[in-house]
Amino acid sequence: MSLEVARVISHVQGTEAGAAYSAPVIATALAFLCGLIVLGIGLLRIGWLIEFIPSPSIAGKLHVLLVSSHT
Repeated sequence: MSLEVARVISHVQGTEAGAAYSAPVIATALAFLCGLIVLGIGLLRIGWLIEFIPSPSIAGKLHVLLVSSHT
């Protein structure tokens, strides 16, 4: 997760308009946006869609993040 946040921060700060924002401000806005998405999924009662994501793909993604963060 932190690798994705760092990627978003570097992408935003790489643009001309995004250079005015600091990294904590971008990370806070991203966390707020993710919270709004989760809230929307909860209010619309469509959380059952998460069951269609296979467990091995989630475990594989987490393993890749763990290995890449220790290198």
